[in-house]
Amino acid sequence: MEWTEESVFDEIRAVISKHKIKDPNEIHRHSNLFEELAFDSLDVLDLQAELSERFALDLSDDDGSNKFTVQDILNSVVAALERKQSNPDTSEALAGA
Repeated sequence: MEWTEESVFDEIRAVISKHKIKDPNEIHRHSNLFEELAFDSLDVLDLQAELSERFALDLSDDDGSNKFTVQDILNSVVAALERKQSNPDTSEALAGA
């Protein structure tokens, strides 16, 4: 599967929905992780760990301190996927799990 920004967003929404038992249709790009989705800083790190595994990316160098909205998470994952794609040592750039 090749990842598009929309498919990445859908995956992020599914992970958040699973963790917070929330209807995925209530999770939007502008949703604030802390105020609207009841995340704490540990939840953000757990989310990043799960997304790292799901997208086969290393997001561990990002401490999550600048992630306030779903869009912030999306931007981080998309940027990591683009870096992976541009890295000549990577054989399956943007490949889905």
